Amino acid sequence: MKYNMSYLLTILLYSLNKGAHGRAPLRNNGFSGFCKSILLIILIIMLTGCCCPPPSQISESKSNTTSTTNSNEKKPEKTVYKLNDVFTHGDFRYKITEVSKTNKIGNKYSVVKASEGGVFIIVNFTEENLSKETKTVYSERFLLIDNKEREFRSSSKGTTALAMSSANKDFLLSEVQPGIKHKSVIVFEVPEDSAALTIKIPGGWSTEDVYVKLLE
Repeated sequence: MKYNMSYLLTILLYSLNKGAHGRAPLRNNGFSGFCKSILLIILIIMLTGCCCPPPSQISESKSNTTSTTNSNEKKPEKTVYKLNDVFTHGDFRYKITEVSKTNKIGNKYSVVKASEGGVFIIVNFTEENLSKETKTVYSERFLLIDNKEREFRSSSKGTTALAMSSANKDFLLSEVQPGIKHKSVIVFEVPEDSAALTIKIPGGWSTEDVYVKLLE
């Protein structure tokens, strides 16, 4: 039930004023003072209840304020490198030097074809160990992302075929000495309709993800 607070306030003040200045004063002044006190307390309680919003409104207001603040916060933009850019990730300095696309990998003795509807993506890169001790590079951690945001891991079939037909390159897992640069290669297999290919090197506790744009 809702009350008209202006009307209620007028009635209470009129009652108090009549008790104090009416023609028929109360015989028991103590009882009259007690009644006035009760009326004032009731008035204060009702006014307080109307002026203060209910807890649900306070909670909703805080929630709206938090949502507005979060929506205004901009997420940091990721850095995207290009082919032949030099970048650092953890203890290594990388440079992706060449990207090629093919339907088959091998030599005159052995040839491995991509799956039906698929194609191999061969990524060549150099890496340099910036630390003061021997480090192991896990190229298998590298991911390839296409225009449909599909993520691909390295192809063991394609990588094995390339390893059998190549020399002087490391594949998937290699040890790198401090201050030494060397060449590596990794092979992916993706659908033929994949486009806008980007390499992603996942970060860790102290490093962020790195992205390198390869093919349009």
